[in-house]
Amino acid sequence: MTLFVAAYAVALLAAVLLGLRVKEVRGAERAEPLSHEEVGYLGGGPARAAEVAVAALVSENRAKFAGDRLAAVEPAEPADSPIGTVVLSLAGHRVDDVVRTTADSDAVRRLGHALLTQGFLVTPVRRLRRAIAAVLLLFLLGALLFVHGDWTPWTVGAGLLTAAAIVGLLATPPPVLTRAGSYALWAATIGLAPVEPAELTARYGLRRPAPPEPGKPRKVVQTATFDGQTVERIDTTEASESQLPRPRRSATPQDDPPPRRVVWAAGWFAGGWLASSWLGDADFSDIGDIFDA
Repeated sequence: MTLFVAAYAVALLAAVLLGLRVKEVRGAERAEPLSHEEVGYLGGGPARAAEVAVAALVSENRAKFAGDRLAAVEPAEPADSPIGTVVLSLAGHRVDDVVRTTADSDAVRRLGHALLTQGFLVTPVRRLRRAIAAVLLLFLLGALLFVHGDWTPWTVGAGLLTAAAIVGLLATPPPVLTRAGSYALWAATIGLAPVEPAELTARYGLRRPAPPEPGKPRKVVQTATFDGQTVERIDTTEASESQLPRPRRSATPQDDPPPRRVVWAAGWFAGGWLASSWLGDADFSDIGDIFDA
């Protein structure tokens, strides 16, 4: 391997590292912490910011999920943010439609413009310029290799590596966030686990409610009343609230059965008297004399 190829390899590695650095924008720092909607916008774009507004309204009991739709809670209270106001104006629609319409609203655009002005986002035009500037040095190295003209297996390999580096830098777009925006997003999401629904949505997105299941046919159950002789079917509420039919035969109270001790004593006395009459017992014969007297 010649000295030219060794120097070219070092220059190629330095050009790739410099291109990656050029694609990033420094941005500006801000002392105030990011709001949940700003964290959602930086982490997931306009749709995530709209989802954060939906989650915040539901957690504050200003809106509720009705199946896969978003409904307002009466009495309606104004939202704390412009994006929340747009969401409340779309109450009654499907959640996906609310998020999609809110993401295209002027309120979300103003939020993105504010983040761009503060140095947290990079405009598409600036990203394109950064992507072109990142590969200029690689094109210069390729042109130098072509002018050198000493084609050996080493120089051919260096040329192929240069082409691969150019394609790789062009295929990976420049980051949407500036370095300051990436640091602010990292600072807002690092640390303790999210507790509020809006903060949880800002990090991971909104969990869509499940659509309602198709209605099942209602099973009809027939009821009736039975008084021991007739059956009366209950079809309506009025029938169930009416008085039950009276029985045709009135119930008669029965006398209480005699005590068992009285019956047992009477049986014992009668049996003893009969035995004395048949067997001629002296004790029981005296009792018979009493009856004879």
